[in-house]
Formats: sequence, structure tokens, C-alpha cells
Amino acid sequence: MNVQESQEFFEKQMDVIKKQVNAALPEGQESHVYYSAYPFNHDTDVITNNLDDVAILGQIMMVQEYDKFWDDDREGETYRSAPMNNPTWLELAVAANVMIITTQDLHHRFFEGIRNTNTEIDGLQVFSFVMGS
Repeated sequence: MNVQESQEFFEKQMDVIKKQVNAALPEGQESHVYYSAYPFNHDTDVITNNLDDVAILGQIMMVQEYDKFWDDDREGETYRSAPMNNPTWLELAVAANVMIITTQDLHHRFFEGIRNTNTEIDGLQVFSFVMGS
């Protein structure tokens, strides 16, 4: 596969993922998140669509602190999800989109992974989003 074919193949794979994430968003919600927490094989340029895979076992809460530096209009706030049980990567991508809207951080829209904060809220293990720009 030459460079152009490889790029076209990558873009087709990304388009499938983008459509799947956008279809899962609540009706009328604007899409801000770019899902990039997928396994990628650099030798074959193949993305593994892991959206239906469970990302974290157990009951958790996603929390992302508000940072006014990234909020141009100063209208955001800290994001806290409802409790999530064995969330899939797709469920986390939808939550990441809501988090972007809540925090108003439109600079960091690439959902790259999750981080265990090693804290609990109401007995739930707390994770945060790993976001890129």
C-alpha cells in the first residue's frame, strides 16, 4: 500500500468511527469530540474499532475539572457524569462530548483515553478524560 492508499484507508476507518460516535449522541447535540482512544497498528495502518468494548469494569464516575484558561466565554463548569457501570468506549466518547460542552474547553477535543484519579466520590471510583488538541 502506497502512502496515498494508506491515508485513504485510514480516513475511511476514521469516518466509520466518527459516524458511530455521532449516531450515539443525543438528538440535537452538536458533536465536538474526536475519538482517538483506539488501538492503532503502525505497521499496517489499521485502526481497531474498540467503541463497543468495555473500557472500565465496575461502577465509576467521570470527572473533568473546569479550567477558565480554556473557556473563552467563562461560562463552563466542572463536569461530573452520572454513575456509569462497565462503560464502553462509545459511552465514554458520548460522555466526553458532554464534558466538552460542560467545561467549554473547545481546545481539547481529541478523546485519547482515560486516567484513574485514585479518588472516590460517593463510593464510585473516579476517572478523568485524557484529551488532546
